[in-house]
Amino acid sequence: MTGPTARTPPTCAPLDVRAPPQATDSPAFARYVSLTMPPGAMATLFEPVLRILASPASISSASTGGIAPAAFLFAGDHSVAKNKAVSAFPCEVTAQMVANFLAGGAAMSVLARRRGMRLVVCDVGVATPLPNLASKTSDATFLDWNVPREKRGVGEYPFGSRDISEENALDFDDHLSVFERGRALAQEAVSRHGVNLLVLGEMGIGNTTPATAIASVLLREDPSSITGVGTGLNIHARRHKTDVVRRCVARFRSKLPTVALQFSQGRPVLEDAHLLLAGLGGFELSAMAGAACGAAEAGCYVVLDGVICTAAIAPFAIAVPSLAPWLIAGHRSAEPAHGKLLSHLALSPLVDLNLRLGEGSGAAMAVGLLQDALALLDTMATFSDAGVSGG
Repeated sequence: MTGPTARTPPTCAPLDVRAPPQATDSPAFARYVSLTMPPGAMATLFEPVLRILASPASISSASTGGIAPAAFLFAGDHSVAKNKAVSAFPCEVTAQMVANFLAGGAAMSVLARRRGMRLVVCDVGVATPLPNLASKTSDATFLDWNVPREKRGVGEYPFGSRDISEENALDFDDHLSVFERGRALAQEAVSRHGVNLLVLGEMGIGNTTPATAIASVLLREDPSSITGVGTGLNIHARRHKTDVVRRCVARFRSKLPTVALQFSQGRPVLEDAHLLLAGLGGFELSAMAGAACGAAEAGCYVVLDGVICTAAIAPFAIAVPSLAPWLIAGHRSAEPAHGKLLSHLALSPLVDLNLRLGEGSGAAMAVGLLQDALALLDTMATFSDAGVSGG
């Protein structure tokens, strides 16, 4: 068995996501409207900061009055990448990059240090052996949740998540287990570590393929209009990748037609989101979705990275409308599916630099802008302070 092939009621815990506070609820709102600038001149940056400061995670923690970010980076492999050659890089790069994160040498490692973010790197489904981690030099926290390694002996997951062009990515129970671990990890970050802003990132060679397949179902678009170059595919490889994504989507729709129909009609329930992610996702996507849901339940805002992160969380934001207001679009990536997913969720990106690195890097850059906005809020003069006439 590779997961449910008909609409069955899975056993999954309900999400308790309350509506977030508004910017006007922030204790800093009165100061914001008195700063020496025209009304709304920097609203795109100040509005999310004010909401963060008004959030339950901020109000209940010692970090009240500031931004206390953390970054979770989930790594996993995909059999579709190994079997169907949808990436410009070999699959071994996933494990090698995990070691690079822990050595402090990756882009996300640098950005996390600059932003003062605690970085948690989780191996949730890396298929090849990790290089020697004894040389770990950064202060990143490493978690080993590797489900494939536990089950590889009986052939259940021969290479990370299964080949989604042939079968479901994950057994439903394994998807749900990883989702719940991500959910608990985020809630612990808020309750024990005072985190009030969570950045989500991933590492997984080939994972734009499952992300694009999910996006195709959610957006009701043919993969030809939303499949990008990923790690740098040429035109011929991109055409091949498009064909693979189309095959993945067709398989899912044939096996779970009711779930696909629920999303196409805009009326999915929580179980549909779980079934979609188990069918077309992967270990790191399930973990990111769980972390986003757990953070929102704890009253903590989530900064989305690129297309993989957004595709993982979008099914839950659609099925549970109260989740979407807790999401901040860190950036819009170069992947064509990403911008369309953000529009579908009514999210506007803070950064638009045509990035396609992943790792949480675009989201981390956006955190820097939010920190700048907080500095302005704290230290910029008001009209009264500066003796400037207001409008």
